[in-house]
Amino acid sequence: MTTETAKAIADAYGWQRSLGHAGVATPHCHIVANPAHPDVWDANHADRITARTEDEIEAVFAAMDHHLAHTPWRVAHTDGFTPDPFLARLAFEGFEERPVILQMALQGDLTDRGAKIAPRPVVSDADWDLLQHLVILDQAEGRKTGDLDLSQTFAASWVAANRAKGADYPYSLVMRDGEAVAYGACAVAPNGVGMIDDLFTLPSARRNGIATALIAAFVDRLRGAGCETIFLGALAAERPRWLCAPRVPSGRPGAILGPRHPRVALSAMLPRSVDRRIAATRVMRLGCGSDQRGQSRGKTPMRIRDALLLAALGAPLVVAAAPALAEPAGHVTGVGGVFFKSKNPKALSAWYRDVLGLDVKSWGGALLRYDAPGHPPMVVWSPFAENSEELAGSNREFMLNFAVDDMDAMVARLTARGVIILKRQQDENGKFAWITDPDGTKIELWQPK
Repeated sequence: MTTETAKAIADAYGWQRSLGHAGVATPHCHIVANPAHPDVWDANHADRITARTEDEIEAVFAAMDHHLAHTPWRVAHTDGFTPDPFLARLAFEGFEERPVILQMALQGDLTDRGAKIAPRPVVSDADWDLLQHLVILDQAEGRKTGDLDLSQTFAASWVAANRAKGADYPYSLVMRDGEAVAYGACAVAPNGVGMIDDLFTLPSARRNGIATALIAAFVDRLRGAGCETIFLGALAAERPRWLCAPRVPSGRPGAILGPRHPRVALSAMLPRSVDRRIAATRVMRLGCGSDQRGQSRGKTPMRIRDALLLAALGAPLVVAAAPALAEPAGHVTGVGGVFFKSKNPKALSAWYRDVLGLDVKSWGGALLRYDAPGHPPMVVWSPFAENSEELAGSNREFMLNFAVDDMDAMVARLTARGVIILKRQQDENGKFAWITDPDGTKIELWQPK
């Protein structure tokens, strides 16, 4: 990909972010502001940052303070063209990383068109209500928002801010059996670049080719509008990025946006109430967040001096993200265990030990550590519709999902022990197989991609 193409994609993404909001051009950045939606950081931020010197960087912060006085957020969108000194300053100031977004350009033709769908344009108030319901579920899942505890009021404000973008940025829904199960948006930027963004599918509707089909429909629409360059964004830390990396006939994924050392588009955020002089004295941990008490979590710490050194060497420093919000007490933080009844608990525990290889303890249960090699980064909790086919073949009202290291080896192991394999499947999320235990509980085995 040429630098010109990468710059065109970055400009298109900046255009999309500013749609429906007021724009203010300053000497070293562009400010997007919308006092009607002060809590929505997509509607209140700085981007197209060119500041390199200390005075220029201070001017950017001053512009943010002046034009974004109505919002508690301080957001700086960065991309592959953001100067390294500014990125290093974000690290120095205590800005925290948000979920990394890869902007990927389509090269060649799609080879997988997914399921048969008929995208429904979001036009009426009822359509926007359906979209808002999905957005609430999307934000509750937390992938795009970095697990921030956002209210339904925030979701409503986010939808209203995006509705203000008008016909230039249309949304579409995917309906199944009268229920909205997915949404997305695509648009043609003024520079002729086509973009696909804001994709989400209900967990209960995933692995059915819906997202793939929606991407294919958007690609057709954008190519019909004359777009030669088409790109979309995907979370770098999530496996759906492979679904979002359209395949060319050779099987190679589409190219990633960026110059020689690509930096993904991020949002760097800091609460207005934090004094930057105080924040600057904190030790930053690049690649992880920290709470308001200064307690860091995640990866190995990197000192501020190291961050500045990286910038001086021209390394692809990835810095950015959201404010450290204080989480209210009294909420669920994760899954602590799965407990259920069995007619013969001892025999069932023995089956899980001998057949699936669980390390069953003397008290009859197993401890599956989150930090074990190969353990998925998240545990999914998702209710299915009463008539869902996901639990077909089971007499229980729930299903267990276990991650495995090698599906072929696991299936061979199960077959050797006389276990019936109900179904096998492979898609953009990995390899799957389904069985039932002696109590009739359906088990989904998953080898992540």
